Amino acid sequence: MAEAVDLTDLDMWARGVPYAEFARLRRAAPVTWHDEAPPNSGFWSVCGYSDIVAASRDVATFSSARGISFEEPTDEDMVARRTIIDTDPPEHTKLRKIVSGAFSIRAVAVYQHFVEGLTQQVLDTALTAPVLAGEAVDFVDAVAKEVPIRVLARIMGLPEADLGSFIDLGDRLIANTDPDVTDVVWGRDDTDAYRRFPFRSPYGKQLWDLGREIVADRLRDPGDDLLSLLLRAEVDGDRLSEVDLDNFFSILVIAGNGYLTGRTTFQAGFQAWLAFVTLSLLEIVLGIDNIIFISILVGRLPPEQRLSGRVVDLAGAPVAGAMVQAVRMPGDPLGVAEAVSAPDGTFTLHGLDARRYALRAQAFDG
Repeated sequence: MAEAVDLTDLDMWARGVPYAEFARLRRAAPVTWHDEAPPNSGFWSVCGYSDIVAASRDVATFSSARGISFEEPTDEDMVARRTIIDTDPPEHTKLRKIVSGAFSIRAVAVYQHFVEGLTQQVLDTALTAPVLAGEAVDFVDAVAKEVPIRVLARIMGLPEADLGSFIDLGDRLIANTDPDVTDVVWGRDDTDAYRRFPFRSPYGKQLWDLGREIVADRLRDPGDDLLSLLLRAEVDGDRLSEVDLDNFFSILVIAGNGYLTGRTTFQAGFQAWLAFVTLSLLEIVLGIDNIIFISILVGRLPPEQRLSGRVVDLAGAPVAGAMVQAVRMPGDPLGVAEAVSAPDGTFTLHGLDARRYALRAQAFDG
């Protein structure tokens, strides 16, 4: 019998992403019930790819309307703090349409020069002095956290002076179980007083308050930014309520923070990115099961117009047959140079110039 895996053990997560434990679950128990201490009632973990796809498509059985975290909120709690990610179609589809146009390829392309300039500025600020002084740099804090929120701030029309507050509040909300990030820890402290705020945290209320100040300013002086669009939006003929605006604002800011999806992924790929820009061997790390996981790495290509590297999985084993492409921009459908990784995972891209590119790799299980 396979050794049990306790997914509620926060110490396990603090030690690092439990790749080995998830691999064991996928092999021996891809669908497993996990008991929890009261007042929670337990949960199912689904670890197999095909099972996850099936569950994600069956919204009638596997609904998001009761929340998407380990917390078990009441109906009243959900009414107060429901965001777009806590809804199912068709409601989810209607809400998504409000903002989807602001993130289309054509709309985002308007910000290309801004993003390029911002990235260069952030890199120069974060790296120049420490590199010259021979000092270490926390790349995630100095660079990866700075770019996404500033791009979203431009799209949403958020004031530059408040970005530090957005980043800090977003971190405290998303890491609401991490005592190194927040002083109010869900699962450790009594958070009942905050149960109707985002992430059951007092910092959710602070984010709402900050958002209401910005909304009031935008009502006085509307523009063509995303926040002004939300204020004009209608769903089934009705404008968004104050509660809807609170929750829409909070989820957009938190998503833009980049902390939720970016930090672990970025750390996994950072050594590859650093090797890339220092013209050493590049390693592209593919995700669990190597299933259509795309790893985007950006840097300046070497003067010899070719780049050699290696594709590995999360355990460091070589991945053969992966398609590796260099593209002008991460959203480009076709690569300007491509190669297939050899049995030992190695590849070489030819015909590259000194422009900036994105690299992506794709492989399929089996």
